[in-house]
Amino acid sequence: MRQIFLSVAILLLVAAGTPESQDIPEYGAGQCSAVKLKYLIGRSATRVRVKAAFDASKAKTLRKSRVGQPVTQDYRTDRLNIVTDGRNIIRRISCG
Repeated sequence: MRQIFLSVAILLLVAAGTPESQDIPEYGAGQCSAVKLKYLIGRSATRVRVKAAFDASKAKTLRKSRVGQPVTQDYRTDRLNIVTDGRNIIRRISCG
């Protein structure tokens, strides 16, 4: 029974193939830059401040999360990441 399950799982993986190259950002693609945004660490993550940071970073996407919150580990060169604590204070800001 276990061998049948493993065989079916392998067949499903092979049938699924690989993701289209359009779905995976090319390394170095995108314009995100968070270097000049480090001054925001320790400040409140208001809507206006997050929008201004997003615009200044030239990123295409934004991910705002909380410290300890599970997030995907995919690396996106065009994404700005803003990590806040329980009081909505910015603790980390980076691209990727």
